[in-house]
Amino acid sequence: MLSYLITLILTSRTLASPIANGPPGYGGGSPWQGSPPDNGQPWQGSPPWSGSPPGHGSPPCYGSQCSGSGSNTCNPQSPSDPGPGVEHHDVTQVGGWLWPYQVFKSSPLTPPEWEINSTGAELAPGLIFLTISDTLPLNTTKRPSPKIFTDKGQLVWSGPRGISTNLKFQDYNGKPHLTYWSGETTSGTNVGHGYGNVTFVDETYQVGPVVCPNYPSLNYSTDGTFKCDADIHESYVTDRNTLLSSAYNATPADLSSQGGPKDGWAWSSQFYELDPATGDVPFRWDSLEHAPINESHLPLNVSAGDGNYSAPYDYFHINSVVNIGDYYLLNSRHLWTIYLLDKTGEIIWHFSGDDGGDFGPLPDNGHFRWEHFVRPHNVTNDTLEISMFDNENYVPNQDQANIPTALLVYKLPFHPKPNDGNTSQAELISRVQTQEDLISYSQGSYTPRLENGNQFACYGQLPRMIEFDPAGNTIWEGRIAPDNLAQIYRAYKLKGWHATPSDAPGLFVERANSTQSSSSSSSSYGGEWGHGGAQSAYHGYVSWNGATEVTGWNVYVGTSQDSLTLTGTTGYRGFETQFNVPCWAKFVQVGAVESGEEVRRSEVFAVL
Repeated sequence: MLSYLITLILTSRTLASPIANGPPGYGGGSPWQGSPPDNGQPWQGSPPWSGSPPGHGSPPCYGSQCSGSGSNTCNPQSPSDPGPGVEHHDVTQVGGWLWPYQVFKSSPLTPPEWEINSTGAELAPGLIFLTISDTLPLNTTKRPSPKIFTDKGQLVWSGPRGISTNLKFQDYNGKPHLTYWSGETTSGTNVGHGYGNVTFVDETYQVGPVVCPNYPSLNYSTDGTFKCDADIHESYVTDRNTLLSSAYNATPADLSSQGGPKDGWAWSSQFYELDPATGDVPFRWDSLEHAPINESHLPLNVSAGDGNYSAPYDYFHINSVVNIGDYYLLNSRHLWTIYLLDKTGEIIWHFSGDDGGDFGPLPDNGHFRWEHFVRPHNVTNDTLEISMFDNENYVPNQDQANIPTALLVYKLPFHPKPNDGNTSQAELISRVQTQEDLISYSQGSYTPRLENGNQFACYGQLPRMIEFDPAGNTIWEGRIAPDNLAQIYRAYKLKGWHATPSDAPGLFVERANSTQSSSSSSSSYGGEWGHGGAQSAYHGYVSWNGATEVTGWNVYVGTSQDSLTLTGTTGYRGFETQFNVPCWAKFVQVGAVESGEEVRRSEVFAVL
């Protein structure tokens, strides 16, 4: 279930045109007047100052860069090697509800700062794909958007600002694509679903297709009107290059079996199979046509609707669906039930968290309730394994509340025998629970097997991610917001995303000073750079949002645009790399290096 989500302000530091000038405040000038650019785009038109840029003048020099002892004149023969580079970001802590966030010089992005605890045990390779947003309207997160990080908390990519869920990469037409949902979510008594589109992004971050379905018969109740009808919960690409997408439809329903009105209203959970390229819909499934309302465990008159038109009863609540060949594996959170459907949508079997359904009684520690993210594994003609994020809780004041959330893996026969009521055909092969006994009331995801056998889970409205070893011991935990005030619908640790952005790297250059150290995440500059203890007159900062293959940065420096010369290569040190720029530099440019080849250059930056 997803709640309220909010937004962030960006801070731009780069000018448009082939030459970028220092921003206001450069060299001691005044700060921006009015609102800074916040859309990640460079300024358009003239710089926001008149005459010479603030602080313009002769650069300082230090140590061997000066032309003589005690001189303040730059030596044009001073060292020009950019040095090995160091990772750079600052951390802003403004207090209140807002979680600390990272700030860069060469990029306006402001991702959350990570709080990481690790035992030092071997982690699985891969990047972390997630979306982060506020649960309550308290501006806890700086910028909701889809994001990719390393497990050290370094930003790799931040996507468009806005409400989004379910970022991951999937194969589409034989090539990896990022996919994510974005749109508007519901709140109040209708909280827990949304309306939007599913965006596909290729390995250069070019967008396409964007799936914006319009279902003519969909009734929004009083949620509003919307351009696109895809729901937040599922956006799964099948092995036949179609998209499985959930939807919610307000439908007249007899609710008397649940103590509601006979002429009441319910949210019918639906999923559609769509062709992303054409929008064609070869298949549709509707819960009210297959799953009876009286099997729901959700009481009326709670936050999920009392059964009238303005607040339909969310009796089923679809939150995951995938295909297994021509079959579909579907989960209902509010029925505590997992379904296998045939290609026509008929139910082949159901696996229920209270009584086991068609598989007979469950072990005492194997019951599941209010679960999310059901996924199949190791499927054969005879058996399959099913993993799930077992929330165990719905709201804090429910019956049987405050049961620790668990991560479950079951082995089931693909074709169960008739249930005699006594024999269990469901084998619980794994159950993981945190030592802290975390309790997640909504959302969450679980991957039971990473490349090295580790496991990875995200805890929904507790914005934490945990990596477990194969035995279920916690070996890494990352947190990016306060518990219950922000949320991560799902998070994935995935290996195999290789991206080279189509746009140019970002570059910023500023004056150094004799006592300046780099940010809290970097080491200070000086003798370790092989400059005889001298510091550069300038520091350069380079980043490239989304790049995963960069190994270094070629640095070009000149006294004019026409005299730019390669002065050396600095290392790739994370999202933003800080490097040395000599005191005589007037113009700087950097080129991204991948596999020994330069693949893209930044705009030229005028040092002035």
